[in-house]
Amino acid sequence: MKIRKGFISNSSSSSFCIIGVEDNELSEKFLELDSQYCEDKCFNYGCYEGEWFNFYGNDNTPYYFGLEAEYILNRNTLPDSKQFFKEYVLLKYNIDININKIQLLYGE
Repeated sequence: MKIRKGFISNSSSSSFCIIGVEDNELSEKFLELDSQYCEDKCFNYGCYEGEWFNFYGNDNTPYYFGLEAEYILNRNTLPDSKQFFKEYVLLKYNIDININKIQLLYGE
């Protein structure tokens, strides 16, 4: 039997898989901190790729933010990936996120 390692992508969908946080208020805060973001930019198909994080939502309202899961999970377990994300946010923005808020998030 063959076992597939990694992620499978369907090119006809705009799906995502991130290690991040599902929190509208926190996502908006991080979107404002993103140095590339400016008011005239909009979410393309519900996604905005920032300088440090990806943001997902609709109508320019982010619901999720995080890092692409494939890169992190190919090198770490899920608990280690959550810890990596926590430390990454602390390093970039000096903001300590409760590790219980950090999840593997996915959607279309």
